[in-house]
Amino acid sequence: MRFIYRGATEIAPDASDRILLPKRLVEYAGIEKEVVLSAVNDRVEIWSKERYDQMLNDEPDDFSDLAEEVMGDVDMTDPSVPTSPDRENHAE
Repeated sequence: MRFIYRGATEIAPDASDRILLPKRLVEYAGIEKEVVLSAVNDRVEIWSKERYDQMLNDEPDDFSDLAEEVMGDVDMTDPSVPTSPDRENHAE
């Protein structure tokens, strides 16, 4: 995990709840104007919109096969299947 998060930077909001991204991260991410915020576990990723769209378009054709191999044959329509490992779904 340390390898994955090696470029992560913790940023605290200012008194107006705004965040200022360090210039080196803005340049690294290729952010020019529009951004996409993506929630991943307990973190938020900030992407340039162009690079995020490219990443989505570059999804491998066999992604569903890979997901099934990693996660097994899970019926996501079953309300008893948790949406994340650390919390349970509760059908209403």
